[in-house]
Amino acid sequence: MHFKITNVGRIAEANLTLNGITLIVGDNNMGKTTSGRALYTFFNSLYRIDSEVDSQRKTHIKRLIKRFFEKYRRPFSDYAVIQEMIGHFLSNRQDKGDEIREFIFQRLAPRASLVDINGLLDSLIEVRDWSNTSVRKQIILDYFGRVFSDQVVSVDYVSEGAAVHAEVEGHDVKVDFLGKNVNYESDINIQHQAFFVDSPDILNYWGRYRYMGEPGSSSALSHSLRRAVNLALMDDDNPADRAFENLMFAERYNKFASEVAEIMGGHFEFDNNGILRFVEAREGVVNTPSFDLDNVSEGLKAFGVIELMLKYRVFNDGDILIFDEPEIHLHPEWQIKYASILVKLQKEFNLTVLITTHSSSFLMALQFVSRMENRAAVVNSYRIRESNQNNRYSVLESDNPNNWDDSYISFIRAAQHLNVLREKAYAGEVADDSK
Repeated sequence: MHFKITNVGRIAEANLTLNGITLIVGDNNMGKTTSGRALYTFFNSLYRIDSEVDSQRKTHIKRLIKRFFEKYRRPFSDYAVIQEMIGHFLSNRQDKGDEIREFIFQRLAPRASLVDINGLLDSLIEVRDWSNTSVRKQIILDYFGRVFSDQVVSVDYVSEGAAVHAEVEGHDVKVDFLGKNVNYESDINIQHQAFFVDSPDILNYWGRYRYMGEPGSSSALSHSLRRAVNLALMDDDNPADRAFENLMFAERYNKFASEVAEIMGGHFEFDNNGILRFVEAREGVVNTPSFDLDNVSEGLKAFGVIELMLKYRVFNDGDILIFDEPEIHLHPEWQIKYASILVKLQKEFNLTVLITTHSSSFLMALQFVSRMENRAAVVNSYRIRESNQNNRYSVLESDNPNNWDDSYISFIRAAQHLNVLREKAYAGEVADDSK
């Protein structure tokens, strides 16, 4: 899969081949995270977008009817009855809503006049007749706007606009921004979700309440991950609902979850009050202690995110996982273990994985583990650099992303700087000793 970004955030241009694991390295404030955010937003805004259009249209119509009942202080108790009417109304643009009108009139007259009810029907017809194209564009605008705080287009390239294009399974999928408008072109529906992990503290959003609050209560980037865990938790009370998944996938997920738990020396679980805690594993101890998230290290939480993604089967074969500097809270030993888990997950579930990193140890671990797991051919590394045209922006491309030497340049530069500092530091010490 090829992915191209133009004039988004700090990125002037990015050309990435996403095939297995893709790494991005480079200096601070160059746009590494922007690349991940663009990939995340692109896939999630377009994920099954036609179904999303239908769902949002139906939801909005139900909301209008419910509010109309609330306005006239009548309980909306016949919800199941009107479901079928709404279905007929939405599927036939010749339907003027006579059945819905009669239904509402019987229940709200004389409080609601026929004029009021006809006004409601006019609103319902307007929603039904909005074109799918206009709704798709609004979904894309809202999703990108939320993730990028309504600044998708680079501030100095507003007149040129921005673009996020991908080649997915041989099909071109294009999203272009110009001003407040968006253009979307594709002849397929995206069937894979993206999940963004930017901090172990994402567990803190799960840790206090079993079911999440409003979307605004946590990062827009964690929305799909949070929603997937929510759905899994709500289904968790009836294991029979997941019989086919258990037959097909349970062993694969559980194998990795056990490996992660062994690394952590315990596991995360929701207690009877719906609060997430870390339960320490102690051999021979029946009632092992559990710990509040405030007393759990960020390193444990980093692995805990993966454990919960596995436990609740957040991702499926072919999905996209994005990790923004996952090594940031990990000791070098655990960086190696984390890299190993990610490579094995990609291999087992055929995932598309994008990773940004500032760690040469983590980069090397991914390079070496991928070779050991026979995944070297699908692990690419890119270095982000300043644009020659405008040094405020960055380009991301490589003639040979399998050549890792280019990715190590920024780390080598830092090592050289340290050598200079060491020479100066010890030179001063020698001078002092000679006095």
